[in-house]
Amino acid sequence: MERGLPDDNTVMAALRLAGRAPSVHNVQPWRWRIADESIHLYLDPRRALPATDPDQRDIVLSCGAALHHLSVALTAMGWAPVVHRIPDPADPDHLAAVTLLRRRPTSLDIEMSKSITARKTDRRHYTSWPVPPGYLSLFTERAMELGAIVRRIDDRERVKAAAAHAGRIHADDESYRFELAMWSGRHGSADGVPARNAPPARPADDFPPRTFAAAEFVDPASEPDQAGARHRRRRSAVETAGGRGAQQRAVDGNRHQPGHLRAHRTARDRWTTRTHSSRTVVRHRLSAGHRPGRLGTDEC
Repeated sequence: MERGLPDDNTVMAALRLAGRAPSVHNVQPWRWRIADESIHLYLDPRRALPATDPDQRDIVLSCGAALHHLSVALTAMGWAPVVHRIPDPADPDHLAAVTLLRRRPTSLDIEMSKSITARKTDRRHYTSWPVPPGYLSLFTERAMELGAIVRRIDDRERVKAAAAHAGRIHADDESYRFELAMWSGRHGSADGVPARNAPPARPADDFPPRTFAAAEFVDPASEPDQAGARHRRRRSAVETAGGRGAQQRAVDGNRHQPGHLRAHRTARDRWTTRTHSSRTVVRHRLSAGHRPGRLGTDEC
């Protein structure tokens, strides 16, 4: 069985696709190191968000998304990744080591890889369109393959109250608002949230988005956000992935737990699957890796 790494061009192409993973505020908090027979993922602490993400949980989840994209890309290129999470307990920023085995890709592997470049973040309102039948079962199956759990969220009012509480905390946190302004309202930048992709906040929304700086994207929706509404047939979340923003601070646990990497890999697999299955645009963003040059897209 052939082991090792493919040629340099293949490795760099895979890393560029990995770099299109979503990350909190599009900070792209990962670094890649290439060894003779392995690829190593590191957290980049210089891209931490101390006010938004004091436990560094969000940026570890972001790195999990990049790890997922790398695995999908390499699989489509004929190399099966073997992921070793937290390979060096003495270096908690060393999140994963990836070794490779030769493997013939399937047509589904190739389609999954194509979906990486098709995915874009959409911060507009959810519509009332129902989730297609079978999606929740597929999401659950994908999650189980990666060691995570998907469950339905039925208590919309409880989630709505948690989101409102988080919004109030953020509104009163000057450091958080400054950090958000620093990473948004971007023009021609390879990282951060572009002004053209962020809609202005609507304070009256049940689930208002973050108040990004200089938001320019117009959301023409006139009806309320239907996220989690009962007539949407099913809505799911990765159980281990938790909430976002201030809600995540209530989640206990070490930021270096392999489950955090696994949770976002599961979420990314779920989102990539959705893109492939329906050819629709899915939430979250694109970024860039190894520092083999950053891609200038938070089509974020």
